[in-house]
Amino acid sequence: MKFNLLKRNAHKTVGLVIMVLITSCKKLVEIPQPINSITTEKAFDTDAGAKSAVNGIYLQLSYNTNNPDYANSSLSAFTGCSSDELVSTSSGSDATDFQLNNLLESNYFVLSNFWIPAYSTIYQCNAVLEGLDASSGVSSQVKQQLKGEVLFLRAYSYFYLINLFGDVPLVTSTSFKTNALLSRSPVSSVYDQILVDLKSSQNFLPVNFSILDGESSRIYANKYAATALLARVYLYLGLWSDAEVQASTVINDTKDLELLSDLNSIFLKNSKESIWQLEVVDRYPYATLEADSFIPSDSNSIPKYNLTSVLLNSFEAGDKRKIAWVGNSKVSTNFYYYPQKYKVKNGTSGNITEYYTLLRLSEQYLIRAEARANQGKLTDAISDLNVIRKRASLSDLPSLLNKTDVLTAVAQENKIEFFAEMGHRWLDLKRTKTANDVLGPFKGSNWQSTDQLFPIPASERSVNPNLTQNPGY
Repeated sequence: MKFNLLKRNAHKTVGLVIMVLITSCKKLVEIPQPINSITTEKAFDTDAGAKSAVNGIYLQLSYNTNNPDYANSSLSAFTGCSSDELVSTSSGSDATDFQLNNLLESNYFVLSNFWIPAYSTIYQCNAVLEGLDASSGVSSQVKQQLKGEVLFLRAYSYFYLINLFGDVPLVTSTSFKTNALLSRSPVSSVYDQILVDLKSSQNFLPVNFSILDGESSRIYANKYAATALLARVYLYLGLWSDAEVQASTVINDTKDLELLSDLNSIFLKNSKESIWQLEVVDRYPYATLEADSFIPSDSNSIPKYNLTSVLLNSFEAGDKRKIAWVGNSKVSTNFYYYPQKYKVKNGTSGNITEYYTLLRLSEQYLIRAEARANQGKLTDAISDLNVIRKRASLSDLPSLLNKTDVLTAVAQENKIEFFAEMGHRWLDLKRTKTANDVLGPFKGSNWQSTDQLFPIPASERSVNPNLTQNPGY
């Protein structure tokens, strides 16, 4: 798979430099090679040009100049260290400040792996939306589909920004004059925009996964991706009925989606459990950066990250997820355990077998279980939990559990099903207001309540005096 990155100079918006990526990757969309310089008008002269611009956004999410970011391994590793899932095995590593909850506003990785990539994606989405609105050369069908995709991608980016940083600037245009000195918008306002984007995305996008010239692929956002993320957002907002409805919509599609009994197949390319994946670029390491980061070089080497004893001891006896998703290595007399949901550390060119899996079906069952429990639908909630437990070869939960017990069971299944995966544990602890109770005893003096939000990067505040800092920094 050949690809090209074309840099286009852009003004600094909210203190960040934007990259516009154009790709000719055959698996994304068959398009002409990009010309040496390209203007916004030229990019949106044709369907192919518009598709190319959107492909660039997906490409940046999966391959950010070989730096992992909020759409792949950085999110899993750093938030895993921030919570109670992972510990770095090397002192002074990139993850040390996350593990010690000792982040400074000058932390390089907070800026380069989370803030800048997210706002870069948002800027590109805004540019595509403006380009499509101004275009007379893009067909109405393609225009609608691409709008749906970029609205989803913008919502996805904002979801992680507010859950990592709290209040953030709400940027919905490419206007430097408008954006340069934006202050932070309340989380509630950003959620309002996320809801608008996702509902519009649902209306624009097709239901099926065959939007690539009839070829089934999960690397593009479709209606189910928008619906799955909307279900998650409603859950975070405590809108239980809405969360249940959206999750049910996804779960009820038994044609394109299913829970896989083989846990080792879930993260494969085009897995039927995946709702949205990111294509892995066909260059070294020819595999997900997640696997490359977590899996040691051989069975006798210390992994870069070790699963905590707290997490390991949380697995019930006989849970297949521990067998399938936890790797181990022995160095001297010490055993080290690491995440191994993705199996391929270094693959081979032209044979990419695993894709980043950002949204998958099991989450929808757990969203619906929690939403149902909070509405008093305990029998239905237990039924959803037992679907996930059965897949893990665990016994059914008792049918007479009370609401508190069911919600405790939901938290347990979330902890195990999504350990070291896309920040789920870190965000769950915060949204359920249990971070202090869980992380206080685990982290000791390294934990303060204000650690639940990352610092607003100092370099951003230096160019925008209207950006205030989070408490504790």
